Amino acid sequence: MRRLLVPAVLCAVLLAACGPRGATRPETEPAADVRPGADGSFWLTEGRSADLGGSFRLTLVTLADSRCPANVMCVWAGEAAVVVGPSHPNMRFAPDTLRLGSGPNARVDTARAGPHRLVLREVQPYPGTEAEGAPRAPRRARFERLR
Repeated sequence: MRRLLVPAVLCAVLLAACGPRGATRPETEPAADVRPGADGSFWLTEGRSADLGGSFRLTLVTLADSRCPANVMCVWAGEAAVVVGPSHPNMRFAPDTLRLGSGPNARVDTARAGPHRLVLREVQPYPGTEAEGAPRAPRRARFERLR
């Protein structure tokens, strides 16, 4: 009898924790996808996606910025790197890393999402440009869809 009592009590506790029937939990609505402008450019923050058309999407997975802060003399100029995740309901893509360097010899990386070729053009805010004590602006990246 004792063997049946423990599972019965455990089930009752678990069911009670689920809350009253019909209760709903507040859910945050996912942000709408960004669409490229007429010039083919668009901004993304981490976790946001762009609708490229034809069921192709590009999601900014992570953004790392090691560029030399403004008004500082650095031995290495650094770079900003973003990991993007192209997606399509009927295709598989591996995440891709795009880097944005500094200076005249800065490299320009491109990524593909099906027929779409994308380039990383800008990452903001530039390190060292934020006002002291001001709330930190979210980091964002500007991409351009090449034709």
